[in-house]
Amino acid sequence: MAASRRTPSKAVPAQNDAASRATLALAAGKMGSWEWDIEGGTVTGDPIVGTYFELDDVPQPWPVERIFKAMHPDDEAAVRKAVEAALDDDVEYHTEFRIARGANQPELWLGARGRVVARAEDGRALRMLGVNWDMSEEKEHERKLGMLASEMDHRVKNAFAVMRALIRLASKSAVDVQSLASTLEAQAIAMAEAHALSAKLSHSEGSSGNVPLQDILNTALKPWMERPADNGSVTVSIDSPENIVLPSAMISPVAMLVYELATNAAKHGPLGERGGKLEVAITQKDGKITFIWNEYTGDAPVGGRAIPADALESRRFGSVLVQQCASTLGAETERALTPDGLRFRMVIPYPSDEQRTA
Repeated sequence: MAASRRTPSKAVPAQNDAASRATLALAAGKMGSWEWDIEGGTVTGDPIVGTYFELDDVPQPWPVERIFKAMHPDDEAAVRKAVEAALDDDVEYHTEFRIARGANQPELWLGARGRVVARAEDGRALRMLGVNWDMSEEKEHERKLGMLASEMDHRVKNAFAVMRALIRLASKSAVDVQSLASTLEAQAIAMAEAHALSAKLSHSEGSSGNVPLQDILNTALKPWMERPADNGSVTVSIDSPENIVLPSAMISPVAMLVYELATNAAKHGPLGERGGKLEVAITQKDGKITFIWNEYTGDAPVGGRAIPADALESRRFGSVLVQQCASTLGAETERALTPDGLRFRMVIPYPSDEQRTA
């Protein structure tokens, strides 16, 4: 039997292997490569670059100014500055920028790196090679982390403000050190429970079940509802039907909004005053929930501790948080400072039983 013979494969030049690996690496990282003829003022690039800069249908080479004009106007100047540094000082071009897109299109952030690879004898830059890649997800992650850091900073400051208000109230009504300590401990535990509920719901993707609105109110206001009934206590009353149950999409914004209102009332209103009073009334009718939050500071004038009327509408994080929660709920709100307190009213669309269980 004749021995079998195999046709030898052709050897692939090493430089082709390197080029193939580079192409695969760029594709895996969704990176596009380009070459800039600096004196000619033109750029050639692979299809990924064409897509990023919305030049798919424009014949190559592309005018370099078309590349710059595709950038967001707020970023173009910084990119040009980075490019000039690379051309003049022989440093690596490394920057990031947005692509100018329509109002209804998602934001596109690109990263960029490049280096001059050819110069004339007098030092003039002749040719630059570089890459671009999509870093939109990274930028969105940075944005969310920044929001989370701001929210956590806000929550920590609020927690200390509430504790100060609770200590002030307890010290005015306690008869001895032991009663003061017991009161503060109970209030701190209740406040922690309210904060945990709000924080958990604000960062969850949604609860698997429905939650009674009354439970959210009771948890958020528990630090003041469990105070001993004496002349120095704060009075909190909640009138909410037990059958109002919130679906998962409503739980987080409602919890955050109630917790924010309670915090502000502790810092600036009746939950930080002896004899202060808070009345919360909830009604449900014709597919809507009406939420009324009435604060009364008792004998203390509102101007003594409450923030000025114009400050109530200021763009602080807390105010923005309340507005965002209301917007998420599709709610209409009214907020007014009266001579003896604060009145907040909100009307929220309430889904039917079928919609809540869908």
